Amino acid sequence: MPDHATVGGYPIIACVITADLHVLGQLQPGDTVRFSVIERADALHHLRHRQQALAQRITGWFPTRAGT
Repeated sequence: MPDHATVGGYPIIACVITADLHVLGQLQPGDTVRFSVIERADALHHLRHRQQALAQRITGWFPTRAGT
C-alpha cells in the first residue's frame, strides 16, 4: 500500500501482493500473518486469476440494454 516513502526512512521487510489484499483486509486483531517469497511473474499470475474469477462471478448481474 502507498503508506511509505520509496526512498530513505525505514526498510520495507515485506509486501502483500495485490491478489491477496482481500485476505489481509478480513483479518481480525491478533490473527497471524505469514509471508513467503514469490516472484513478480507469479504474483501477476495470481492477480489475473483473481480478476478472472471475480469477472465470472458478476457475469449476468448487469444486463445490457439492446440498442444502447
